[in-house]
Amino acid sequence: MKNNKDNEVFAEKILKTLEKYKDNTTSTIARIIEKHCNRESLNNVKKRREIRRKITLNLLQKEDIITKMQTEQRICLILDNYSVHKSAFIKKIWRQIKRKIKHYYLESKEFLRDLTIETYNESISETKVHDKWLETFIPKIW
Repeated sequence: MKNNKDNEVFAEKILKTLEKYKDNTTSTIARIIEKHCNRESLNNVKKRREIRRKITLNLLQKEDIITKMQTEQRICLILDNYSVHKSAFIKKIWRQIKRKIKHYYLESKEFLRDLTIETYNESISETKVHDKWLETFIPKIW
């Protein structure tokens, strides 16, 4: 929901538009005002992104979140664009892991780790990737 400041800014835009285009036809003024309304509409993707960004920034400015972020263990994410990491098989495995994990309340890091390993092992056994991996890579090593 918009706050009063946003409403005041929007009202000022409309008044300026009416003043600026007072000599134009009503249909021209209506078209211009419609553009202003479309920009402010929640159907506008840019507006939704702007709102999400404001909410996120407001949450991040709260002291408890900043403190929590400072005390949590850091995660190092490496984006190396290595082709094996983008393979259809890896995408399939991640899809299966995410599909299973989303149905659980993640009570701890250990629970998430164990569930991920369990799902990974199930996925591997279903696809017989181990056999394919052996057939593909072991001869190259020896």
